[in-house]
Amino acid sequence: MYYEIEIIGGNKEKCDPDELICEVDWKRSEEIEGITISFLEDRKLLQRFIDCTASDET
Repeated sequence: MYYEIEIIGGNKEKCDPDELICEVDWKRSEEIEGITISFLEDRKLLQRFIDCTASDET
């Protein structure tokens, strides 16, 4: 599961009693290629989403 978030303060941490979250991090589109993800078919989806979101901010 992936989420779009807005950072408003606090610390980056995993609060996951079910232990389903492997990592909490901020990645650029080009970094997605080098990470291990649970669902390989999501890699391109994530890259497109990041690229689209980044272009909306400029």
